[in-house]
Amino acid sequence: MSLKQGGYIILFIFLTLTYFIQTREIKKLKARIEQLIKAQNPDASQDERLAYLREELAHLEQVQAVKALRKRYPELSLLEANELWKRK
Repeated sequence: MSLKQGGYIILFIFLTLTYFIQTREIKKLKARIEQLIKAQNPDASQDERLAYLREELAHLEQVQAVKALRKRYPELSLLEANELWKRK
């Protein structure tokens, strides 16, 4: 292997690592932004969940609706999803 080929391999490895690090940081920042938005206006996300429950899951039984609600909104705990169902 020549010095030029070795340089290309090192450059490729460096660029690949840089890409993965930046992608991970972007995902962390997006998650943090979503947390801050939800913290500022928690009622809006709850209203959105209730609307989804009333419109899309009204025909399902409680257990199925709670499962579907948690699948769509994974941040919901089982108790929170159950409470939303009761408020429906």
